[in-house]
Amino acid sequence: MCIRDRYQRRVRGVEARTIAPEVIISEMSTLYVGNLAWGTTQENLLAALQAQSQANIVSCDTGTVRNGRTRGWAIVECGDEEAANAVINNCNGMTVDERALTVRLDAKPEKVSGGAGGNTSGGASSKRGTGDPALVGKPEASSGTQIVVRNLAWNVTSEMLKGTFAQIGDVLGAEVVYHADSGRSKGWGTVKFTTPEDAQDAIQRFGGVELANRPMVCRMDRYN
Repeated sequence: MCIRDRYQRRVRGVEARTIAPEVIISEMSTLYVGNLAWGTTQENLLAALQAQSQANIVSCDTGTVRNGRTRGWAIVECGDEEAANAVINNCNGMTVDERALTVRLDAKPEKVSGGAGGNTSGGASSKRGTGDPALVGKPEASSGTQIVVRNLAWNVTSEMLKGTFAQIGDVLGAEVVYHADSGRSKGWGTVKFTTPEDAQDAIQRFGGVELANRPMVCRMDRYN
């Protein structure tokens, strides 16, 4: 199945004829490349993708380097849909700087209606008991601007968490949760953004990206 077919399958409630052809072409030529090593530069990534796919790649953006690290993912603009197909088919799973790349269409998550903030946990909104006793019996009241980040390494600090997600947009606060008795990290934390769009973008882009050699699991905070 070509990427245009996969994209149109995701569009719900909108007939194909209502989407301008030039808009579809634009969507089909923008790719997300994830699981980059922190030291991978856009020049190195661009060269690797072009060599592997022999496709027309217009640009490659790995983000601003901070403290010697990039953001761990990149946005790649291809010349057309055919070029994007070639990059996906030839480069998804290839190794660059000892990391297996994830290459797919850059499809931002659907916008949330009703102010609930969205739930990307695959239907988990009906489940209580997340392992935090403070949440037992607490009603769901998501602001849509705060996410929960799980599977954090023990040495990840709140400052590291904030610096990582600041690549997305303005971060109002980031906090790693610690055990009160031992002072050791519980392996998860929260990040609060100024807009629901940034929160959704963070879930989409940083889910599975490694921080301190651990792949992060990002979900919308259903309680705050």
